[in-house]
Amino acid sequence: MSEEIPKVLVIGGTELLWQCWQHIFAGKAELICAQSLDKGWEMFMANDFAAIVVEALSGGTIADTEDFVRDIRVGFDGPIVGLSTELTYRTRLQGAGCSHKCGNAAVPDIICMVLGIHR
Repeated sequence: MSEEIPKVLVIGGTELLWQCWQHIFAGKAELICAQSLDKGWEMFMANDFAAIVVEALSGGTIADTEDFVRDIRVGFDGPIVGLSTELTYRTRLQGAGCSHKCGNAAVPDIICMVLGIHR
């Protein structure tokens, strides 16, 4: 019996970034990507995720994203990674409930760490 691969919800980012990450995680984790907070919420409600990555400005303001993280944190106790090029935004997302914070380049390493998989 094969082991189920974990699902990771990625909210925000670009198609190119998603493709890079999907290549890194091929066969190890399934990335489900959403461009907006609304689509992210829809995907969150429809799937069981092992981890979530949320970009600070995912189709709204930092305040919108902070509210989104707070709402998700109520029903999700897994890792949530706050993603931004701006340290201030990463810190705000961590204050809203993200367990980790980073810029784009560190996402694969953090996801590997929290899921216990090798890159």
